[in-house]
Amino acid sequence: MVQIYLKKQQIAQEKHRDLSIKGAIILGFLLSINNIGVGILGSITQLNIMLVVTLTFITGVGLTYAGNNLGDHVIGKVIGKYNDIISGTLLIGLGVLSLLFTF
Repeated sequence: MVQIYLKKQQIAQEKHRDLSIKGAIILGFLLSINNIGVGILGSITQLNIMLVVTLTFITGVGLTYAGNNLGDHVIGKVIGKYNDIISGTLLIGLGVLSLLFTF
């Protein structure tokens, strides 16, 4: 019984998929669409555009790196099999929050 469980765990770990170059480009493009909104809001509020771009870049890279490490080491091992559902729920939640609150 234990051997069957361990074998299933090993098979589940082997199904780890890496993001392809094509997928990374598409994901990067779609996520960067958010920058259009940041640019429009920055110009409306007359913010320093170079400061906004710099801070957006720094936080984007830093949070992506942190999220990657969390996913690979901490969270990924615990709830990795539910990653599609969780990521979709988080994106929907962020959309709802952005509709409800103005920052």
